[in-house]
Amino acid sequence: MALFLVISFSIVQVLALRVFDIEALYNPFGEFTYLSQYSLDRVYSLTGPRAYGLFLEPSYNSFIMFFLMSMILMDDRSNFRIFVYVIGALGIVFTASASGILLTFILLFLIFWLTVIKNNVLRLVLLFLVPIALVSMIPEELMVRLNEVNLEGTSGYWRLVAPIKIIYEAMLVLPLGIPFGQVNDFVYNLGIDHGGEKGTSLDNGFAILFFYFGLFAFIFLAAIVYKLLVAIYFRNYKGVIFWWFIFASLQFSGGIFLPEFIFPILLILYQYKIVNFNEKLDGPFSGIKKYIS
Repeated sequence: MALFLVISFSIVQVLALRVFDIEALYNPFGEFTYLSQYSLDRVYSLTGPRAYGLFLEPSYNSFIMFFLMSMILMDDRSNFRIFVYVIGALGIVFTASASGILLTFILLFLIFWLTVIKNNVLRLVLLFLVPIALVSMIPEELMVRLNEVNLEGTSGYWRLVAPIKIIYEAMLVLPLGIPFGQVNDFVYNLGIDHGGEKGTSLDNGFAILFFYFGLFAFIFLAAIVYKLLVAIYFRNYKGVIFWWFIFASLQFSGGIFLPEFIFPILLILYQYKIVNFNEKLDGPFSGIKKYIS
């Protein structure tokens, strides 16, 4: 229900502005909006208005959609998986978040690859052919948004490309991490354009980890990738969703130490433990499950 409400509001928000020129849904709380009301100039990208939902930016809106999708899909007893696939992908597209679109469709491909395709040879073929086919089928408007990643000054560039440059410079200075509190000055001095002015922040969780923890961040991320690959190898459906979410969620925001990021991480961790616990009860401990219920 939460996923449906978030996505429905986001779609209506964009369509109301694009078709009927109704701006009110971008400031539903009026003067009580957190950090002041939205400027309508901010909601447009090269493809038109983007869905902010009830949040501060489209990327966080797409993160919430990605989070809710992962929570639902992790429970393989859900009867709404096809619905979640369709409406989730649609909602992410309306946010026009380059990170959200890419990471969500990778998630959907991994699920399809693990649950539908049984032949190992066919899996290997699809692993190479599907990405090529998807790229060739991307609508022109969506391709424009993805191509923004190559254009300095856009949000896609700032989230995906700029962090690579920043981390490269940071690792040259201190391979084990820059001391806390220096990110603004360090990034500003690099002179990377962010929306027409010099950027002063890191909008990418990977970059934050590398910036502050250097090579230790590499070890941490390598461990996550290892767990993901193990889950893929053993066709652990729930594990793939969980570890892909943990890995991919770092791309949505640089505020990975903030409550609004940590809370969804804790929720999906709890969900992962719950579904694994229920799976054990459905197996050799089914008698205990009957007793509990």
